[in-house]
Amino acid sequence: ENRKELSAFWRWFKKSRILIIGPGGVGKTTLARILAGEIDWLTSAPWQYSQSYNTEKLKLKSHLQVEMVVAPGQKTRRKMLWQAVQADLASGKYKGVILVSAYGHHSIPEGTLKTVRPGMTKDAAIESLLAEYRSDEIAVLKELSEFMKVALKKIWMLSVVTKQDLWYSANDPSVRQQYTEGEYAHLIREIVAHRGVSQFRHELAFASLVIANYKTQTNDILKKNLEGYDQRMQVESVQRVIAILDSRREWEGQ
Repeated sequence: ENRKELSAFWRWFKKSRILIIGPGGVGKTTLARILAGEIDWLTSAPWQYSQSYNTEKLKLKSHLQVEMVVAPGQKTRRKMLWQAVQADLASGKYKGVILVSAYGHHSIPEGTLKTVRPGMTKDAAIESLLAEYRSDEIAVLKELSEFMKVALKKIWMLSVVTKQDLWYSANDPSVRQQYTEGEYAHLIREIVAHRGVSQFRHELAFASLVIANYKTQTNDILKKNLEGYDQRMQVESVQRVIAILDSRREWEGQ
């Protein structure tokens, strides 16, 4: 049944193009590989995130017309490579955009915690990093929203917040509030107000693409993945993402 749902999803994307974008180290390429069928997330064991530094284009093996464009998210790469992507977005070349965030849990590309945050205690350094990276998520949405507002065709957007295995708590609404209230939500509402509900649709999904500790490139563990967050929860979270994407078919036909 799951594979039948995936087949319907791929048929909808035939001859279409979507943009996967967000800060560096949040899982954009991993998500694209899952959606492209390169990784069988129904049966695969957890694996590690890896940094990608160039624009990537992925196609389904069985449907070569399907293209997902994954833009690199590192600040230095954004200046060089996002201009062309943003121009394509404004000109209406994308049916939709998947904006990937991670509640600040972005992969740290190099260095130890002491070199990245010198003179701080471990807990203070981690909180400082998370706050900086959450601010960068807002900066990315801010920049992206200007092009979403002027896109020539109707467009949908899905905010996917990854690394749920590091921050999930059924009793703690703070993560949901981060993306449904405050500046993030305000920027989304601005796009809706500018375009109207018939020309723009946004949804939010939380997911875990891998189950792994949060650590530096030198293997310093910053946070352990949550006890009890298992592969069943991971698979269900990815299924929810695919279900939301599949529902875009109906909206596009309206």
